[in-house]
Amino acid sequence: MQVYLQMDIIKQEIEASLLRLAEQYPVVTITSPRQSGKITLYKRVFYENLLRGHF
Repeated sequence: MQVYLQMDIIKQEIEASLLRLAEQYPVVTITSPRQSGKITLYKRVFYENLLRGHF
């Protein structure tokens, strides 16, 4: 249970960092090994915020 809680906190920190960086820079690059969830992260952070009108 504690591992899942820590992972949720890390996800929230990463998402908050990406949103903050996207407000400061016109382009934010997400890099990691293949099939590690880059597109999923993008969709979760940016696509949902686009629908809400934050960008």
